[in-house]
Amino acid sequence: MHDETDLGEVCPECGTHHRVIESIPAQPLTQSLVEELRESTNFTFVRGTNWISAEDLGLSTDQEVTEDLIIGTQTKALYLQLYEPGWVVEIEEKPFEDEDETVEDVAQEILLFVSHDREELLFEMLEIISTELDPTYDCPECDYLETGGSTLARNFLFHLTESHNYTGEKALSVLEECTLDSG
Repeated sequence: MHDETDLGEVCPECGTHHRVIESIPAQPLTQSLVEELRESTNFTFVRGTNWISAEDLGLSTDQEVTEDLIIGTQTKALYLQLYEPGWVVEIEEKPFEDEDETVEDVAQEILLFVSHDREELLFEMLEIISTELDPTYDCPECDYLETGGSTLARNFLFHLTESHNYTGEKALSVLEECTLDSG
């Protein structure tokens, strides 16, 4: 939610009515709770994103939890985030009827947007950390050797994925090793 927007008001920046959705418990949701919401008749689409360990939030369950939720109702799709008062609407979109778009289509678009937005944020954080630690990017497959001062972390990831067909996960693992070795 935008800092300058009061809860319950329409945001002048994005046009969304940021409000609490009272029908969802004001707590991080486990996968089983998300499944219960999905099976309810109130929502046509339910997907949790950004799953994290409950222990990281001080919760006493071994299940992963989410504080980010995308739901679809009969008429619109919503992206919700958990704040102190409960699940707050961050994005609210209706389908374009003249394009035969469904609520599920809109919910999937929001999911892609949120995932891409989170990915961009992670890259920005990675760049800051990499700049501060000045890691040495040493490719385990070839003679590629750069430092954080001479190239960006994303360039090293690109090298690993494009030159050596690493998966994104494997490339991030190598990047993490390089960064930790520098710290």
